[in-house]
Amino acid sequence: MLKQLPAERPSVDSEASRAELPDEREKRNFLDSLKKLCCSSWRRITITACTVTLFFILALLYSGSPTFDPNGPLPGIKLITEASGKVEPYQGDIQLLTFNILAEIWEGSGIEAERNEKILNTIQAREPDAILLQEAQDTSVNFILEGLNKGLAKNSPDRFQEVAFPKLDKTCWAEWLVGRAWRPNGQAILMKGKLVPHIVRAESINLSDPKDPGFYAPAVTLRMARHSSVAKRLPAAQLEYKDVCITNVHLWFGMDGGARKVQFDKIKRWVLQEKKRGRFDHILVAGDFNDVTGALMKENKSLFRNHGNDHNLQHIDTCANGFSSLRLDYVLSDPELISLKATCPNENPEGFGFFMFGPIGGSPFNWDRPWFSAMVSHKDIVAKYGSDHLPVTSLVRLL
Repeated sequence: MLKQLPAERPSVDSEASRAELPDEREKRNFLDSLKKLCCSSWRRITITACTVTLFFILALLYSGSPTFDPNGPLPGIKLITEASGKVEPYQGDIQLLTFNILAEIWEGSGIEAERNEKILNTIQAREPDAILLQEAQDTSVNFILEGLNKGLAKNSPDRFQEVAFPKLDKTCWAEWLVGRAWRPNGQAILMKGKLVPHIVRAESINLSDPKDPGFYAPAVTLRMARHSSVAKRLPAAQLEYKDVCITNVHLWFGMDGGARKVQFDKIKRWVLQEKKRGRFDHILVAGDFNDVTGALMKENKSLFRNHGNDHNLQHIDTCANGFSSLRLDYVLSDPELISLKATCPNENPEGFGFFMFGPIGGSPFNWDRPWFSAMVSHKDIVAKYGSDHLPVTSLVRLL
C-alpha cells in the first residue's frame, strides 16, 4: 500500500514567495549583522579585559618604588660646550616643541624621505624657537635643519642650529635593528640663532650604569630674563634673570617602569646637586617619558609643573604603537616656568567609552580617557605627521 506523500510545498518561484522574499532576506541580513556586531563587540571587550588584566599585573611588578632616594647614584656628565664670556639673559617667551620622530633604523618603514617631509611640515607649522627631538636619526636631523633654514641668511636670528646631539651607543636598543644597518641617532636639541648667544653651557647626561652602553640625554642651560611683570617688583639686590636647564629625555621603553624610575631619579639627583652648586636655577624636562603605567607622572605630580595638564590636555594620547595608544610625551618644569599655551593635536577618535568610578576611574592606558574608547591609529598619524608620536608644544615664560 502506497503511503500518501506530503503535499508539495509552494515553489519559491511562486508569485507569493517572490513577494515575501525581499522582506525575509532583509530580516535575515539584519539578524546576521546584529549577530556579527554582538560577536565583534564581545570579542573587543574580551580582548581589552584580558589586556587590562595583564597590564595591571605587569604594572604592579614593574612600576618601581614610589620613594625617591636623594643619595642614590648620579648620572655621568660630559660637557659639550660652555660660554667663555659674559652671557646676557634672553628677553622673551620661548615656544618649545618636543617630538619623537621615529628613527628610520627602528621603524624600517622604507619611506624615510616621505616621512621626513611630513615631520618637517609638522615642525614648521608650530613655529618653535627650541626643538627637542627624540629618536632623531642623523639623516633626519640634517634634513630638518636644511628645511627649516632654507632661504635664511647665515646670521638670521631665526636660523636653527644644532646645540646638543649626543649619539646613543650603537648597542642601545640593538634588538630593534632586525638586520637593518646602524645609523647615529639619539636625542637632539635645536635652537634658533636668537637663543644661541644666551646659552651658558650644553651637556650630555648618561643615564646608563657605568658598565652599560651610553644612553644619553642632552641638557642646555639658557640664561633667561624674568618676565617684566615680575622683574619690576623685585628689590634691586635680586637677580632679574635665572639660568634654566632644558633637558631632552627619552626614557626606557616597555612595561619596566622600574628602569624608567632609575633613569629619572638620576636626573632629579643631578638637578638637586647642580642647583646647590649654583650651576642653574630652574629645570625644564621634556620628551618621551615612555610612562606606560603612569606611575612616573603620579610620583612627580607635586614636584613638577605639567604643562599639558595646565591646559587640560590629559585626555589626549600622544603615541600609537599599533596595539594601543597612550600619553607618553610631556613638558615638565619647576613651577616658576609657566606655560602660556600648550598644544597637541587630538587624534583620539570619538565613540563608545565610560569611566568606571567617576572621573578618576579612567582607562589604565590613559587615566583621563574612558574605558574601551577607540585608540589613535598608528597608520593614520604616521601618514599625517610622519611619526607614531604627536608633537607637543608649550609657550614657556619665566616668572
